[in-house]
This record gives sequence, C-alpha cells and structure tokens, in this order.
Amino acid sequence: MTHEFVKGCHQPDIQISRFCPAIQQLMEEHLVLIPIMKQIYNRTESIQASELDTMRKEVEAFMDQLEKHSYKEEAYLFETLAKYVGSDSGPIAVMEYEHHTAKAYLNRFLFEIEDNEDAVQTLRSGVELLEEHFEKEEKVLFPMAEHLLNQEEKLMLEKHIL
Repeated sequence: MTHEFVKGCHQPDIQISRFCPAIQQLMEEHLVLIPIMKQIYNRTESIQASELDTMRKEVEAFMDQLEKHSYKEEAYLFETLAKYVGSDSGPIAVMEYEHHTAKAYLNRFLFEIEDNEDAVQTLRSGVELLEEHFEKEEKVLFPMAEHLLNQEEKLMLEKHIL
C-alpha cells in the first residue's frame, strides 16, 4: 500500500513568502527533505535484502541533513519561541519530543537493519512521524512564531539559521 505524503509547503494555503527569512529557510529545508523521505518510504514497500546496504547509506545521508535542520529549530527557533509559550509542555515540548522520537526510529532502523522486516517497519514509522511533524510545524508552529516573535528576535534567528 502506497502512503500518501502530505504536501507541506506545497499546499496552496501555506505561502512561504509571508514568513520572515529564517522561517522561510526552515520551510524550504522541508521542501528538500520531504521528497527524500517520500523516496525512502516508497523504497521500503518492496525492498530486498540485497538493497539494505544502499538503504542504510541513504538513511544515513538523510539523517545528516535532518540533524542540521533540527538543530536550527531546537537551538534557535524553539529556544526563542519558548520565551512566549514555555517548553515544559505545549507545542515546543511536542516538537522536541517528535524530533527525538523520529531520530530514535531512524537510528533503530540502522541498528536493526539485518532484521529486515522489523527494521523496515521502524523506518516507515519514523518517516511517517516526520511527515506529520513537518505539517504541524508549517501549519501551527511557524505561523505562531511569525506572530509572536518581535523584529529583533526574527533578525537573531535570521543570523543563526540562514
């Protein structure tokens, strides 16, 4: 069964240009990551044991990109936004939990790759979580940040994220 990916920033109701440059950058990074996620997910539907090494390399490369992206969010956007909404519960806590959980799924896939069926399902779960996570960021967190952060904070984000 083919999983239908949300379109994230491709949805007509989300206009990247209405956001400050730092948030635009994060959204544009989603546009790079989503097709890779989709490719990885679709490959899991019919992967053969002989393809696992190639899949491992693809997931490792994806994780490198994801780590750079999530670092920007966690170290700068989430930290700044937490001044307004807190970080012990609410949207920041959820976003950080999802970052941690998705990375754990992907790392578990790499660790369990020899156990083909379980590892592939773990990978699929991680990609599905990331897809849902990106949608939450684009539809809830990024608009919230655009609304709450002042110009000085947006410029600080721009300095660190761009």
